Amino acid sequence: MSIDTKNIYSDTKNEIKAVQTHGALKDQYKNATRSAGDSFEEAASKVSQSINDFSEKAKNVKQAVKNQFEELLDITNILGGGGLGGLGGGGNSSKYIKSLLIKALRKIKPIILELLIEETIKAVGCDQNQSIGLNQVVYIKVNSIDIGGLLKIDPNSKAGSVLYEPKLVEIQSNPFSMNRELYHLIQTGNPPTTDGTAYSALYNTKYIGSSGQPLFDIQYVRVNDVGEEDDFFKITVSNRIIGGSGLKQFIRDYYSTISPFEFQSVISRIFDAILNCVKIEANFGLEQTKDASTFDLLIQRIFGLCFDKDTEINVSGISKAGELDGPINDAFFNLSPIDLRNIDQTVSNVQNKVIQFVDCGNVNLPVNSAQIIEDLTKLNFVEGDELIKKAEDLTNVISNDLNSKGLTIGGDISASIDTDFVKKIIQGLISAIFSPKVILGLLLPLKIISQSFFDAIKTYTQFMKNFSTYAGEIISKVGALLVKEIVDSIKKDLYNLLQSIVLDLAKEKADKRVIMVLKLIQLLNTIASFIQDYRQCKSVIEDILRFIKLFLTGTPFDIPLPLLYACALLPGFSSTRAGLNIFKELQKYGYNTGTLPSGAPNYDVLAKQSAIKAHADEFAENNRVSIGLPPIPVGLVVSSPMPVPFGKCF
Repeated sequence: MSIDTKNIYSDTKNEIKAVQTHGALKDQYKNATRSAGDSFEEAASKVSQSINDFSEKAKNVKQAVKNQFEELLDITNILGGGGLGGLGGGGNSSKYIKSLLIKALRKIKPIILELLIEETIKAVGCDQNQSIGLNQVVYIKVNSIDIGGLLKIDPNSKAGSVLYEPKLVEIQSNPFSMNRELYHLIQTGNPPTTDGTAYSALYNTKYIGSSGQPLFDIQYVRVNDVGEEDDFFKITVSNRIIGGSGLKQFIRDYYSTISPFEFQSVISRIFDAILNCVKIEANFGLEQTKDASTFDLLIQRIFGLCFDKDTEINVSGISKAGELDGPINDAFFNLSPIDLRNIDQTVSNVQNKVIQFVDCGNVNLPVNSAQIIEDLTKLNFVEGDELIKKAEDLTNVISNDLNSKGLTIGGDISASIDTDFVKKIIQGLISAIFSPKVILGLLLPLKIISQSFFDAIKTYTQFMKNFSTYAGEIISKVGALLVKEIVDSIKKDLYNLLQSIVLDLAKEKADKRVIMVLKLIQLLNTIASFIQDYRQCKSVIEDILRFIKLFLTGTPFDIPLPLLYACALLPGFSSTRAGLNIFKELQKYGYNTGTLPSGAPNYDVLAKQSAIKAHADEFAENNRVSIGLPPIPVGLVVSSPMPVPFGKCF
């Protein structure tokens, strides 16, 4: 992230804090002058405490540079989450954002499906319009499709029940439970000794696409590959008649029959990224755990990239990572000593079935993976809003289990899990997306055009290196969907917070333009968008900063020349804006502009606000301006200097 982008994030946070301080001090001022109750002071104290708590947690994060998502999470923590800029009792910000993102999973699923189709078509490249040969047969290694080892897990096992599709295989259903069927096809062959039964022999039909046409027949087989027997899927591609025979139509026809991910699988994989519960329950070995941990790290790295202007990935869709190809090159996959230590720690945790939380003093907590999986399994039996609610409640269920171990643990486990859930959601979502059924839709058309460079792929890491552009585009664009949800939430909270500022400005100056700003801002998200791509970090944060500035400065256009004579239309001096500027300057060097630790009003800051108000009152009551116009040429005649009756401008 560039230095100027980091500075904009800092400016935005200061702007928000100044607005919050204004709101808090306004009520404190009323309470102090009227000797009223202290209800607002308690609310402001909670906001102050929330910010302080987050700052303390941030000190424990050993990271030099925050990515865009983490910077935006900082802003949501400053706002408090849940409405009214955190002053309305929105509660735990991480819990609020977790709930927001869980709900978003359902909304973005069709967008992600279309994204997969587009990126797969791009990966095939110029050959996407190539016709498919009649009954063309291709062989794809099972390991190349099953990069995460899902097909080695029984769908009926505890771990499998939360990773596969909840629905059993139902022929011609849409979406089709393809991961379950791929596992089933392997089992028909009694691996690793004999071939399996073909799909067409099992169900008396070939696999049907969303267009209603047969797509292919598929069978698990054992094939001699360079002197060694290996597991393959033998795929016989059907001749297409309706809707064109090109690969582009084939790709869309296949992907439209499956779901890009299962909600339950995403939630389970997020909790696995936090607690390693699936790795423990599925008995992941050392190498598989290392690969999964490295994959999580690479996802986070890509999620942290800023695709501003010339940093856009520009290599071909099936290109391997190159020395200089875009932001994802060979060096991108190098692991630092800290990365390696973290991966080793994850391996050790899985072996010992424990987990640590920074906020809880890094105490080793035993992970009851069987119970956690049992809790996750309950998601398979509910749908709709009830499914969302159960997913949201899992944090409390799991944290209560961790707390039941009889250990005295410092910190709030529930809050730690919520925070980690938000930060790990991208890993869980991408891991669920890159399942065998999705990878099959990528490798099959490449095999049809005789591409086989991916035959040696067996792991997540190898897949990422060989499909760096494909993976990078999907991860970054899916991440952008999550960023958009956070930005929309920030704008919603900012709108609630800034309404009071706009009303204050309106009271100071009976200016209809200010009232119009409030009305226009309500339509901002629907009639205009400053952001073209949510992967552009600078664009995102500048949009939020403009959002605030638009409230505080009135109309963004110049006043027509004839109206400049109407002094009353000028915004003039504002004690509110002056106060905001002072609060921002004080906050730059750590000056406390909030309530005191005891919850009492900060009389020092109140005194500064009173001085500003007194200055504004004096300016309004006694300001005098004398104006004179110089000689003005009018054609061949020059006018004499003219005095103008004095007027008040404030």
